[in-house]
Amino acid sequence: MFKVTEDLINNYASLFNDFNNIHISEEAAIRAGFKNRILHGTALLGILSSKIASKYQELDPVILKISPSFKNPAYLGDKLTIKLNLIKTYKLTNLHSLYFEILNQDELVLSKGDVTVKIKDKVQ
Repeated sequence: MFKVTEDLINNYASLFNDFNNIHISEEAAIRAGFKNRILHGTALLGILSSKIASKYQELDPVILKISPSFKNPAYLGDKLTIKLNLIKTYKLTNLHSLYFEILNQDELVLSKGDVTVKIKDKVQ
């Protein structure tokens, strides 16, 4: 589980110089139709990358492609879970196609899609 904190949102904004008010100001986020500040969508992909790296750490994973669809915002305070499912293994190239879902504490899908990962061995 991964929690969306103020530090995460603020540090991401600073690192990538993305200070859109829906991420920085609760009032601006509410005016824009959100219930609170939201995490940058691309930060969700960073969290996904971290999950893949830790799950397949012994296999030296390299993400070659991520095809996400963003369904709902990740709000300040949300607790995120990432689900990964192996779709297909391409033995000749050691490529693995995975389906992912990023969900909040209410099991609401925030993002989903496909990831292509190159690893050194078969996925267990």
